[in-house]
Amino acid sequence: MSKVLRPAPPEAASAEDMKALDALRKDFPGWWIGRSEKRIGWDAKRKRGAFWTGGVWAVEAESAESLRAQLLEVQILDARFTTGASS
Repeated sequence: MSKVLRPAPPEAASAEDMKALDALRKDFPGWWIGRSEKRIGWDAKRKRGAFWTGGVWAVEAESAESLRAQLLEVQILDARFTTGASS
């Protein structure tokens, strides 16, 4: 009988990770942010409303710092799109 290989369960979040997670959730309230189940590290999914018009809706990163940087870039893209669409 062969053994079935399963991935290791995700590591428990450290106090530092929880602090970073709380800060990200506070700074980006329009996103669901958490530790990735795919073992990538961190992920964020946009909370889309009824009038969402498209754009970036999911981001994955290896660290909380990288996720923050990517979400800031998304904010810049959103601002450019909004400004461009209204002119």
